[in-house]
Amino acid sequence: MGIRTKKIVVATIIALVAYFGIDKTGILVSRDREYPINMVIIHDTVGNTVKGAEDTLVQRGLGYHFVIDKEGKVYNYVFPSDITFHALGWNERTIGIATVGGGPYGLVNDKQRLAIINLLIQLKKAYPSIKYLCGHRDVSPGRKIDPEVLGDYKTWMNAIAKEVGLRYLDKDNVKIAKGNY
Repeated sequence: MGIRTKKIVVATIIALVAYFGIDKTGILVSRDREYPINMVIIHDTVGNTVKGAEDTLVQRGLGYHFVIDKEGKVYNYVFPSDITFHALGWNERTIGIATVGGGPYGLVNDKQRLAIINLLIQLKKAYPSIKYLCGHRDVSPGRKIDPEVLGDYKTWMNAIAKEVGLRYLDKDNVKIAKGNY
């Protein structure tokens, strides 16, 4: 990368930070939701540790609202009422939850599944406008494969959604959540 390109990249980063803001971990956030939160998107970190996930997010200018480690402990990085950049084109109305793992680091385990369910119950109470659940693969079909789960993915997602009173939207139906925006 040449000096001119580096200067453009730095100027772009400075402009983004000035417009959006940075949370305590260095994750880029926006505090201006134009629409109510109506969906939660489940991700994998494709890493083996919470620290590794943090480093990757900061490096890429991305973020999750919550990360769940392999023991089921939930880490809150961004207030759910704030926007963070976790799913291209879907951030305005969504909350992003990621499980540590994926790829060579393993499937979502039972402790993480239970933590997802408990977190979704809490989020639904705090944000009654949340109606839908999907995976990153559903909003980015062909580009993303997370979350990686044991067994049939759609059955797994439907079971979680049903348990907490949400509707699972697969890649063919996910546009329902976008509404008119």
